[in-house]
Order: sequence, then structure tokens, then C-alpha cells
Amino acid sequence: MQTTITELKKDTVDNIVPFTKAKSVNFYKYAFAASVLALVACIWGLISLNSQLEQSNSVIASLQVKNQSFANRVNLLDNEVNVFHDPEIKLVKLQGLPKAPGAKLTLAWSPQKKRVMIDLQDMKLAANDEAHQYQLWAIVDGKPVDLGVFDAAKSDTTGMKEMKSVANAVMFAVTLEKRGGVSSPTMDQMVVYAKI
Repeated sequence: MQTTITELKKDTVDNIVPFTKAKSVNFYKYAFAASVLALVACIWGLISLNSQLEQSNSVIASLQVKNQSFANRVNLLDNEVNVFHDPEIKLVKLQGLPKAPGAKLTLAWSPQKKRVMIDLQDMKLAANDEAHQYQLWAIVDGKPVDLGVFDAAKSDTTGMKEMKSVANAVMFAVTLEKRGGVSSPTMDQMVVYAKI
């Protein structure tokens, strides 16, 4: 039994098992999936950061409004303190008439600077309705001079209010008039007055 080379080759060929390529890990697929995942995470982070930025801007705007309000209040209080420290200022206490015996109003007046301010905090006047306002008058050279209107409502009774200017007053009075004021005082509506 002699085997020939062809038979041997045939047997050899049949015994050869071809190697299959190992499944290669596709690096690019995983890299792409990871980059998409990173992109989604970045977008979520940006949206979250934008929301926090909007909240911060809202808080900053609110604080700026409060800061401006506080600064205005400090300036007003500083102005009021300066009124009481100014040697040219005269404090005039207006007293109630028989119509309103408990009424009173204090005003600060500087004849040199022609400045008049009323003290709303210490004021004792009945609250006015929506159709009426109190009107401050100065008597100058025997004639009433309008110094402006104000309310005695609870919401408007803080601090001092600057009124119109006057220099040579001999008397101050307050009347209750229709809202916006009138050109001459209604004498039977006078509630407080003071002679200088």
C-alpha cells in the first residue's frame, strides 16, 4: 500500500481547516456612541446652566431694585435729617380748629431757601377719601398761596413731603379740598392752622 503523492496531497488538503477572521471590535462604532452620549450630556449641562443663569439674573435684577429703593430711602432720610439740623429751618406746628380739635401737622420752613416740607409721620389728620385731598396754604401779603396737595391715607404717612416754595408767609393752613386742589381755599373746610 503505497500511497501516492496525490493521495497524500488530497488527504492533506482535506485536513486543512481554514482560519476564520476573528470578529474585530469596531472601535469607530463605540467611539461614535460615546461621542453622541457626551454630546447629549453637554446639551443637558448647557440647558441646566442656562436655567441657573436666568435664575441668577432674576435675583440680581430683584436685588438691584431693592438696592435702588434702599438708596432712595437713605437719601430721603438724609435729606430729612438735614432739615432738622439746618439753623435756617423753622418748625411750625399747625393746630386743629373746633371742626377738628385733635388734628395737627408739623411743617419745616426755611424762608431763606423758600423751602417747605410737611411731616407726614407725625401728622394727625383724618384719612381723606378718593374724591378729596388736603391742601396746604400760606398767607403772603394777605392772600392765600397754594403750596400743594397731599393725602392723609395710611399708605402715604412715612417721612416728609416737599411742598411748593414760599418765602414771606405769615400763616400756614390746611383745608380739605377736591382732589387735585383748588385755586382759593374753602374756609369752612380748614382743619389746622398756625400763625408765624
